[in-house]
Amino acid sequence: MKRTRTIFVVVVFFLLIAGCTNEQIKIETSPAQSDHSPFDSYYHYSLGVQLKINNDLDGAIREYEKAFRLDPSSDVLTKELAELYFDKGDTAKAIDLCQTFLGKNKNNIEIRLILGELYFNIKDYKNAITLYKSVLELDRENITAYFYLGSTYAEVKKYDLAIVLLRKMVTLAPENLMGNYYLARVLKIQKKYDEAAATMKKVITLNPRFEAPWIDLCETYEQQGNIEQAINTYRDYLNIFPDRIAVRIRLAELLMLLKQDDEAEKEFRMVLELDDTNREARHILGALYLGQEKYDHAAEQFLNILQSTPSDMRAAFLLANVYEEQGNLDDALKEYYRIPQTAVFFFSQSQVRIAMILYKQGEKEKAKQILRQAIQGDHNVADFYSVLAHFHEEEKDYSLAEAVLKDGLVAVQEKENLHYQLGSLFSKTERIAESLQEMGKILKDNPNHADALNFIGYTYAERGENLEEAEKIIKKALLLKPESGYIMDSLGWVYFQQSRFSEAIEYLQEAVKAAPGDAVIFEHLGDAYRALGLIPEAVGAYEQALKLDPSIDAVKVKMEEISR
Repeated sequence: MKRTRTIFVVVVFFLLIAGCTNEQIKIETSPAQSDHSPFDSYYHYSLGVQLKINNDLDGAIREYEKAFRLDPSSDVLTKELAELYFDKGDTAKAIDLCQTFLGKNKNNIEIRLILGELYFNIKDYKNAITLYKSVLELDRENITAYFYLGSTYAEVKKYDLAIVLLRKMVTLAPENLMGNYYLARVLKIQKKYDEAAATMKKVITLNPRFEAPWIDLCETYEQQGNIEQAINTYRDYLNIFPDRIAVRIRLAELLMLLKQDDEAEKEFRMVLELDDTNREARHILGALYLGQEKYDHAAEQFLNILQSTPSDMRAAFLLANVYEEQGNLDDALKEYYRIPQTAVFFFSQSQVRIAMILYKQGEKEKAKQILRQAIQGDHNVADFYSVLAHFHEEEKDYSLAEAVLKDGLVAVQEKENLHYQLGSLFSKTERIAESLQEMGKILKDNPNHADALNFIGYTYAERGENLEEAEKIIKKALLLKPESGYIMDSLGWVYFQQSRFSEAIEYLQEAVKAAPGDAVIFEHLGDAYRALGLIPEAVGAYEQALKLDPSIDAVKVKMEEISR
């Protein structure tokens, strides 16, 4: 029915034209008996357009081909027929059509651009670049050519050239939305963050409802480490698009990063108002509550997930964590045990938690047996070896702990933590050279491993050796982990060993603030106070150390010496 309607419209069109000429029109029924006119081409073109609208690509191609045979010099027909071939998946035919057309019409810019696009889509970037350059030779101000050529250079990672071309384009067309956007994207890739952000803002000003630059601008601020600005921009974005759930979740995650937990909770609550079934929001909100020790609220989130999706093993594992933190070990074990082996990550971590709970409950052999069986089932999980070695170390069976760690170093791919644990074990047994060797193995693969750097520096400080080197590497560790109380303590202890007591106190005071539960740091602070004759302060620090760990005999001796 639609085809008949189209023919009727075309026939009426012809009749109207005939009526305007005041001449009689004789319609020939045989094409061989008449010369073809542009109206014949238009007739097939009109049919082709209608068939294309109806998604009949094969029929549309047939009619376009008829039209093109009647009017082979039409760049419109060439362009649209090439697009139809491409949509049908016959890119080679589309390219051949354009090349043939350009053989007779070599200066046609429109077809050169189409052919360039076709080459781009089959990743023939060399030919695409050649065509776009040829367009610019014909028309130095063709903004489409600048855009496509810049985009192609970006695709082949020639970003500097891409930036030059896209800048030229936006100079010619300052308010071109996509030109500015692609320029900003390439600047972002090149880590030219300030210019990228300014250009993204320009794009947003041109069209605030174009979402892509909002996301890119937020990501740019994140990559700069400007988290507060990223948060503000996400909020501006959500003022326009309040129902964007993924954006709101990301905003909440950044708020958590800045420890603005109350604000993060509000965002998660908003997500759940928009979509009560959003498991990702419930997972993260539950984890947030778990970190805040709001165990009942955390359990509520995980139970909600499991009610609708019992197979969600992430929720089951986190619910078990909640029960464990509450001291409800039987329920924790019940949840851990129900995690199947097919949930590989959560299964392996559940085996570790089961073993630790059983060990804590006094079932030490059963705990160790679970880990041995776990290793037999999957020998590539570092935590199995780490926790089993820890159990042996707790029982002062250092040789067996060492053997387990060495087995793990042979078996697993992620060796860093096992090297560190083995180094710590060697240190505990006064095998200092071997201890430092293990840390050296970590630093060989990861020179910025802050804890390994700190371990070496603190070892030197404890022994009063290589103090200048110790200071250097501990300062590097502190740059990598500036909030670590343990690294602050190490630097303070280096200064103490160098008799730089005032500097030692400065760092040790910060260390006890950052790690208020560590008795040794308070002991170090007491030693530094004592060295400067600040006896009341020293006594206060020693008392705090003994409060945290009454078994430190060395501190008791120091207190007795002061009281004499």
